[in-house]
Order: sequence, then structure tokens, then C-alpha cells
Amino acid sequence: MDEQYGLNGQLDGPIGLNVAEADDNAWAMSQFMGLNGQMEAFRLYLAQYPDGRHVEECRALLDDPAWFLARKTNSVAAFSEYMTNFPGRHDQECQEYIDLLKAEEERRREETKKQREVVIRQLLTQRDSYSSIELRNFLENAVLSEDDLKSCGYTDDMIASIRLYQQPTRLPENLPDENLPSGATEFYFWGTPGSGKTCTLGAVLSTASRMGMMGNILEGGGQHYFNMLKGIFKKNSPCILPEGTSHSNIASAKIEFRDEQNHIHQATLVDLAGEVFRSMLDKKHGVMTGSPEAARSLDFTLKYLKNTRNHKVHFFLIPYGEEELDWDGMYIDSYLSEGATFLEQQGVFNSSTDGVYILLTKCDRMPQHTTRGEEARRYIQENYLSFLRNLESYCKKHKIKGFSVISFSIGDVFAKQNCCFDETDSLKVLKKILEKT
Repeated sequence: MDEQYGLNGQLDGPIGLNVAEADDNAWAMSQFMGLNGQMEAFRLYLAQYPDGRHVEECRALLDDPAWFLARKTNSVAAFSEYMTNFPGRHDQECQEYIDLLKAEEERRREETKKQREVVIRQLLTQRDSYSSIELRNFLENAVLSEDDLKSCGYTDDMIASIRLYQQPTRLPENLPDENLPSGATEFYFWGTPGSGKTCTLGAVLSTASRMGMMGNILEGGGQHYFNMLKGIFKKNSPCILPEGTSHSNIASAKIEFRDEQNHIHQATLVDLAGEVFRSMLDKKHGVMTGSPEAARSLDFTLKYLKNTRNHKVHFFLIPYGEEELDWDGMYIDSYLSEGATFLEQQGVFNSSTDGVYILLTKCDRMPQHTTRGEEARRYIQENYLSFLRNLESYCKKHKIKGFSVISFSIGDVFAKQNCCFDETDSLKVLKKILEKT
């Protein structure tokens, strides 16, 4: 290293550093390299700074490689072993390191204990409080044990699915069809983002396919979309829920269903993006807060709805337990109530409407020993009364037969995107599809 004189006339090491600073920096680098197994760094320091500020310490360390190893290992066991093997050399330093390590270990233990208590408390309240990735990290970092998860209701299969978790299926994006097919009753699935529309449709199609009730997907831009949905849910096996659809997505397809007598029923299923609700409010109030793509999707939806050549059925999906969820400053009830009013003003509810249903999703969250049908009606009346009364009045006004609240669950959801699929409630929706076609 070339020596240079600085502006103050002192002998410098690297440009801009005086001798003392250069010495300290060189020693710090030597320690870093030496403690990482590169002992030659200490000899290099002695060669460069034979009269340096850290010469005595450097020589002492070179004379005692075991001390390097203890510091490099940096554990209570390593320092204790050094004190046993070399009493009197670095006893005070060893004890200081041991005390620091024990204090840090105790601090981490207390933090882990507090975190464990919080996590278990949340899991006992709601098993999908944490994702599979978060739970897997808890297991790997000893925040939780498998026994902790079992105490929260997780089965061996659930725990295995968490450890083997993979990214969920990414469904294809769909541009709206120009027109819906003729000759089939249209079933519209409405809901704000996260209400469970895609999972509901996936569960229904998977059940229909397994039971031999689903025939061909005849036409429509959503053919690939619905085919992928059909394969996601498997009976008696934990499955990974699909990712949510985009803000502008409208997937539609004409599908054949078969009843017990093997009679064919044709239905066009329409999965609407949750963002459409924001677009309805924008259109109603003459503003633009949503995306242009969502507004375009709404225009296509209204075009479908105003064409009365096919009969229509509406499912409005509401997630259980999310009545206080805030979406851009408004609760779900406000979006639903305003949306229903907008549809009525647009003439959507008319003589071609064969049914309007409220599908209360995520009912696996209901308290145990609850009668789901009764709890569903109570819950809607308590939290969505304005929306309920609006729909009831529109059905009465237009003589629409078939209005009810239906409890629905895709099964036991855990770790946010994992599910032990139960097809019981899917059969309720399938029954409505067969009744209305």
C-alpha cells in the first residue's frame, strides 16, 4: 500500500485516511478475514503495520488458533470448551461472550413464545389466519410444532399439504364474449372481490364432473377457464385454491348438465369480476374511480342482461364474516345495495328472470353446532338487510319466483388457500341449475 501525505502533513494510508484510521481499517479487515478462516490476513497486517496499534493483539491471536476457532464458532459451547482447555487465557472475554449469547438466546426464546401464543390464538379463532408459506416458516423456525397445529384442528393430511405447498393454479384471463349463446339459461355469479365466485364455480363443476352430471362445454370464450376450474377440487384430498381473477375478467361458456334421468340441461355460466360493482356505482353516479377495463366489462354484462332471448338466474355471493371489510371506503353491503338498485334501474330484473339467490359463502367459518341454513338467514338479515329487502321487493315487483338465502361452503378451508373439499353445498347449486334449465 503506497504511503501518501495528506493535506495536514500527516502520513496517510489510503488517500483521505490518516495513519490511525488506516491502521484500524486494516485491522478490522484482518479480523473479518481471519475469523473466517483466512489466517494469512493477520500475518499480512503485521507486515504492513509492524508498529501498528493492534500488533500485540494480532500476535496473541496468531499464537492461539483455538481462540480464533472459539470466536468464529461464537457459541456458548465453544467458549465454555475454550475456558476448560485453556484456563486463564481469555476467561473474562469468554464469560462476556457467553453472557451475551445466553441473553440473546433468552430474548429470542421469549419472542418466539409470545409469537407462538399469538399465532395459536388466531388459529383457534380462524384456521385460515395464516398462509401455508407462513405456517411452513413457523414450523421450520420452531415457532410452532406439528402438535401445536393439531391442537388447532389441523389433521395430518393438512399438515402434509402445508409442508408440500405449491403455488396455486393461475387461471387464464378472458376477454368478454361479444354475445352469449342462445338456447341456454344464463347463470350470473355476482360478488365483490374475494367473495368466492371462482371457487364456488370450481366446486360446482368438479362435483358435477365427478358425479357424471357434466357433459360437454359447448361454446364460449371461457371454455379453457372452466375446464381448468373443473380439475382443481378433488374429493377426500386437500387441494389448493386458485388465484383470484383479474379486475376485468368475464368468463362465460355454455355447458351441458345431466340430471338423474340422463336428461340434458344447457346452462351458460357467467363468472363476473368483482370490480364490476365499482363500475356500476361509477356509472350510476357519473364518475370514474375504477379501471377502464372494468367499465368495459360492465358494458358487456349489461348488453348480455338486456338481451331477453334467454332466461336468467342471478347468484349474489356474500362471504360470511366479512361484513366489516372495507373496500375503498365502503362496506360490502353498500356495494351490494347500490349495485342491486342500479340493475333494477337498468331493467335487468324482468320477466326473463327466473331466479335470484343470495349465496352466503365461506360458511365453514360459522360456529360449530350451528344450523347453517338458519344462521345464514339470520346473518343476512342482521348485516345485509337493505340489500335483502331491495332484492325481495324487485322479485315481488317482477313476479320472480325463486328467491332465497343459501348457505354455501367449499369445505374446510385452512392456511388461506388450502381446502379439504366437501361437495355437499355444491349439490345445492347444481340442483338450482337443473331446476332452472
